[in-house]
Amino acid sequence: MAPGRRQPRKVRHAGLRTGPVDPAEPPHGPPGVAAAPASSPQVSLPPYPDCWFLVAASDEVRPGKVVNRRLADEDVVLYRTASGRLRAVRPYCPHLGAHLGYGGTVRGENLVCPFHHFQFDPQGACVRTGYGTAPPRARLGRREHREIDGLVFVWRHARGLPPSWEVEVPPVADFPTSHRRVRTLAVHP
Repeated sequence: MAPGRRQPRKVRHAGLRTGPVDPAEPPHGPPGVAAAPASSPQVSLPPYPDCWFLVAASDEVRPGKVVNRRLADEDVVLYRTASGRLRAVRPYCPHLGAHLGYGGTVRGENLVCPFHHFQFDPQGACVRTGYGTAPPRARLGRREHREIDGLVFVWRHARGLPPSWEVEVPPVADFPTSHRRVRTLAVHP
């Protein structure tokens, strides 16, 4: 080290440390929470249940419209084709990872990526590129979804397993007609 220069110090940020790691030093974690002994079994519960989640009302996803929703700390992109078929897909284009929920469009039956204009059919296969070249074998990640009584449900499982049960359609006689009220609040930024 040059004379007159100080030795760099270890810096701690949010429980993380930069610099050399001393194996004799206890691990850092949230304040007040002791680290579990290495021999104790750790049970990791998923932070969200494995089930169907209500993500939108059917009338929010009109033909030709792309809607982005949050589900269990992830985005889900919903869109409806020109023929009225509802689709739910993972948000990122397999080409270069553009987010389909921000700028993605529907052209006929296909979802179009906003970045290079790759088009994906309702089954998720790439059918056209923005360059006019042969499409790659890229596929969108599809999400299981159901449209029941004017509501859109998307299945989520911590391990990515398929649905283990279905959403029951309630008997119409047991419920009043549904209604929804949307209000926009003007708030100070």
